[in-house]
Amino acid sequence: RVQAIPRDAVAAVAGRLRAARPEVLFGIEHGFEFHCEPAWPLREFDPSGTLVEDPRAVRRAHWEELAAGTSPVVKLLAMAEGVTIDAFATQATSLVGDLVTVTHSSPPGSRGMVEMSASGVTKATTLARLAAELGVAPGAVAAFGDMPNDQAMLEFAGRGFAMGNAHPALRSRFEAAPGNHEGGVGHTVRALLGQPSDQA
Repeated sequence: RVQAIPRDAVAAVAGRLRAARPEVLFGIEHGFEFHCEPAWPLREFDPSGTLVEDPRAVRRAHWEELAAGTSPVVKLLAMAEGVTIDAFATQATSLVGDLVTVTHSSPPGSRGMVEMSASGVTKATTLARLAAELGVAPGAVAAFGDMPNDQAMLEFAGRGFAMGNAHPALRSRFEAAPGNHEGGVGHTVRALLGQPSDQA
C-alpha cells in the first residue's frame, strides 16, 4: 500500500524549504529506491534502509530532474547544514506542516535531516489500520520506539514504550524499556507475556 505525497505538495515543500534555507539538499524515497541530489552524503545504509555497497548505485540528480519523476514519492527527505535536527524539524514544521507530516529519526544534536510523509501519514496510521484489520483494540497493542518519528505510534498504542536509549522527547512521556543493546524489546515483551526475562 502506498500513501504517496502529491506531486504538487512535493514541489511546494521543496520551494518553501529552499527559500528559507538555500543550502538544503533533498532526497526522495520511491518504495525501496532512494534518489538524491549529487551532494547528498551517503552512509553505509541509505535512508530507506537499503545497504549501499556501491554509492554509485543510488540515483543522483539535480532537484529539477528528481522532481520531474512520475514514481510515487513515499517520503521526502531534507538535510541542512549548520542546524541541529530538532531545530530544523521545528523550522520545517512551521514552513511546510500544512502540506506534509514532518518528523525525524536522528539523535539530538546531529545534523538536521527531516523526514516528510503525506499529510496525516505516520507510523500510527499504519499501525491503526493493521490493528483494525486484525480486530485488535488499541488498548491491546504494545509498541516500542526510540525517535520522534515513533511518537504518534506510541501515543496510539495502549502500552507505548520508549527505549532506554530513546530521544529525550520520548523518554519523558512514555513507559521505559531497557535500551537496544540490552535486548529491551525482548525483555519487555516477555514481561508482558508473563515469561521470565531470561527465557529464550
